[in-house]
Amino acid sequence: QVAAFAYAISFASAGPRSAVVLAPMAVLGLLFVPISFLATVNLSLGEQGLDVVHLSNDAFLGLLYWGVSISVPHGAFLMELFRISTDLSERAKAYPSRAAVWTIVIVELVLFLYAAYRLDDRAAAFKVKRVEAPLVEVLEADVSAERDRASSSDAALVLRGVRKVYNVGKPNETVAVSNLSMRVELGEIFGLLGANGAGKTSAINVVMRAAFPTAGDALVRGHSVLDDFKRASTHLGVVTQTDTLYDALSCAEHLDLFLDLRMAHSSTTISSTQRALTVARMLEDVEL
Repeated sequence: QVAAFAYAISFASAGPRSAVVLAPMAVLGLLFVPISFLATVNLSLGEQGLDVVHLSNDAFLGLLYWGVSISVPHGAFLMELFRISTDLSERAKAYPSRAAVWTIVIVELVLFLYAAYRLDDRAAAFKVKRVEAPLVEVLEADVSAERDRASSSDAALVLRGVRKVYNVGKPNETVAVSNLSMRVELGEIFGLLGANGAGKTSAINVVMRAAFPTAGDALVRGHSVLDDFKRASTHLGVVTQTDTLYDALSCAEHLDLFLDLRMAHSSTTISSTQRALTVARMLEDVEL
């Protein structure tokens, strides 16, 4: 429950360091919500205010316990710990029941996990400002034509004005990708060449969403990696420069393994015969 809340709230932070501070601060802030609310009600509507609401000590404490259980991510869990380790539940008449506590824990766990999943799916859409990268007016004819072609999204891969800047606003600010627009047709083999530090890896990281672009967008088969990465990723496969193969597995076993990974979340099932034929055909395609 706490981990799911911390992961969901981390999307509001600028980075890992601020996320470490933000999560506990958010928990503390939520802890004061029921306390502040009850204090405000008591002062404004109670005997010291309009004198229309009269809360007994038991009612006040009961509302406080229920408020903490519901509003604080791990409040219900703490209420159950207090029940086990202290006699607070016996002295407080309106103390939340065990069934209520665990119901709150389960419901909030599901809600936080769902929120984290949805935020993770659309994290880039929230984090990336949809601003246009600085345009270079004087371009070679073929570069200008490629930029114009990137305005269409019907290709296998389209990059539109992708810009990636590291350490934005800091003295060591680095522009890795200035303003990249290009498209790759279905079935086309495209070579992205450049010197070390030209931004090739950063551009690929944006496509596979290992890094969010500072500006611009990338589309895979028409699906934005910012808005709909779940669908875009089904058409992506990345082999990095670092060797990620397993020495103990053969080529066929590697294909079998990655086929399992690709099919893990698919509703389509294939028979063992179809699997063997698929692996054999892929090996034949690369002449192995």
